[in-house]
Amino acid sequence: MAATNIVGGGNITVGDLVLINQLLFQLSVPLNFLGTVYRELTQSMTDMETLFKLQEVNATIKVHPTPRLVRVGFGGSVLMIGRARCETFCVQGG
Repeated sequence: MAATNIVGGGNITVGDLVLINQLLFQLSVPLNFLGTVYRELTQSMTDMETLFKLQEVNATIKVHPTPRLVRVGFGGSVLMIGRARCETFCVQGG
């Protein structure tokens, strides 16, 4: 609306209006990219800060020095926790 008033008033030509429009559009694309990069960097820094805080928390589950063997069904395959050896999906406990 304002552009039609400016062009209609004779202050600028239609070509000048198209030129200004294209310049603003060409500026917006790199600025959009930079905004995306900034957003990703700040999110990554927040995630890293959270990760470092999590590393300071003592875990309630500790790794056992010798993994326990668990018998699985149908064929007696052995699943060794920590070394992932399993041939069937049915765990029977043991």
